[in-house]
Amino acid sequence: MNRRFKIIAASVLVGSGVLYFILSPSHHPHLPQYDGLAKQSLRSFLNVCTVYWAEHGGGKTCSLEVVTEQQNGATQDTYDYGFKPSTDVILSGSGNEIKFSATARHVKSKRSFHINASHEIRLLDMPR
Repeated sequence: MNRRFKIIAASVLVGSGVLYFILSPSHHPHLPQYDGLAKQSLRSFLNVCTVYWAEHGGGKTCSLEVVTEQQNGATQDTYDYGFKPSTDVILSGSGNEIKFSATARHVKSKRSFHINASHEIRLLDMPR
């Protein structure tokens, strides 16, 4: 009886550890994919802004409003670059060729990333 109790207790402990690992947000198996999509969105946004600055001057402000595809065609202040941010990524930012700043976070991740005009991406502080 004592041996059987030990086997059951060990099974419960191992099972609890496995469940904790699977359900813990910091060990989510898809988190790198989500973070990768956020980083790729930042790179794409800055790359489209680089094209915008080449065409209109580096001193002009590039923003999502300027480079996202317009449903009704381009207007005087908005150009059609065909950039469509992922609906799963919260993306914001703007700036000129020297002072550009943008942040992105996937809706299924708690981690936010920042990119600057030098194309440097860094992880922002995580909420506690």
